[in-house]
Amino acid sequence: MIFLSTTSVYGTQNEIVDENCSEDELKPQSPYAHSKLQSELELQKHNKELNYIILRFGTIAGFSTGMRFHTAVNKFCWQGLMKQPLTVWETAYHQKRPYLDLKDAVNAIAFIIHHDIFNNEIYNILSENATVSEIINYIKQNIKEIDISFVKTEIMNQLSYNVSNENFKSLGFEFQGDINNSIKEIIDNIRDANGQ
Repeated sequence: MIFLSTTSVYGTQNEIVDENCSEDELKPQSPYAHSKLQSELELQKHNKELNYIILRFGTIAGFSTGMRFHTAVNKFCWQGLMKQPLTVWETAYHQKRPYLDLKDAVNAIAFIIHHDIFNNEIYNILSENATVSEIINYIKQNIKEIDISFVKTEIMNQLSYNVSNENFKSLGFEFQGDINNSIKEIIDNIRDANGQ
């Protein structure tokens, strides 16, 4: 079994974090992150009867035929192309988060299946850690005129964290995704579809 969890289970952290965080050190701040952590814990209770792997995915970024535009990178690309201001929570602008290139996500799953890695362990799967301001700077390289609308209301996920993917790399996997390239690919494909 491959269980897709989330790096959001870490919550706000001051240092770079990895899978060795104890349950007490994990700080999920949203119902989504909390439910993923509870699912991880439930799955671990069955480690004698079930072979599984838990993958804590970073926030997905990248073009696909079934695009979802509620995640930060994809939403910002859409807003920029539609000449809408990018809606950014003021308190989140300099927060660091883990992002996962869609190709890295697919390749990581294929790697696990190909190498039969169902070792009942947890792995962080992410291409890079970046701040919201860095993501917006990547978008500005592809869309010259960007307006930002800072939202001052309180947000549920007041968190900044930096996540290590070294444990998964130690299995022989090479992360090749690049969020800057993912952004360019999203923008180019939306432009083509929109006749821009």
